[in-house]
Amino acid sequence: ISQTDMSPLLPYLRASHQYYLQGRLEHIDQHVHLLAASLEEKFGRVLCQFFDDYISEVRDHFDKEESEVFPYLEALQKGGNPVEDPRIYSYDEAHESIKDKLADLTQIIFKYLPANAFSNDAIDLIFDILQTAGDLEKHALIEEKILLPYIELLAIHSENVK
Repeated sequence: ISQTDMSPLLPYLRASHQYYLQGRLEHIDQHVHLLAASLEEKFGRVLCQFFDDYISEVRDHFDKEESEVFPYLEALQKGGNPVEDPRIYSYDEAHESIKDKLADLTQIIFKYLPANAFSNDAIDLIFDILQTAGDLEKHALIEEKILLPYIELLAIHSENVK
C-alpha cells in the first residue's frame, strides 16, 4: 500500500456510494414495490418496510463514512494530524449487517412469496439482489483490505512525525 498511488481511492468510493444509492438500490426498490403491489397487502407492506429500512441503514453507513472517515483520511493525506480518530474499526460489523440483510430479503421472498407470484419481475428482483449483494461484498473488501490499512499506515506515519 505504501508504494501505491492511493489518490483514486476516495473518488472511487464516493462514486460507488452514489452508484449503489441512486442506481442499484433505487432499482431494487422499484422492483420491491412493484412486486409488493401484486401481493397480499400485509406481506407487501412488510416487504417494502424491510427494504426501506435496509436502504436507510446503507445510507447511514455511507453518510458516516463520507462525513467522518473520508475527511479523516483526507487530513492524513495532507500531512495533518487529526485529533479525532473516527470509529473505523467497527466496519466488519456494519458490513456484515448490510450483507446479512440482503440475504434475509432473499430468504423472505423465497419463504413468503406465493408460488404463483414468481413472475419474471420476481426473478429479476432476486437476481438484482444477488448481484448487488456480491457487488457490495466486493465494495466492503476494498474498504476493509485497502482503505482501513491505508488509514492505519498514514495514522502511524502521522504519529511518527510528531
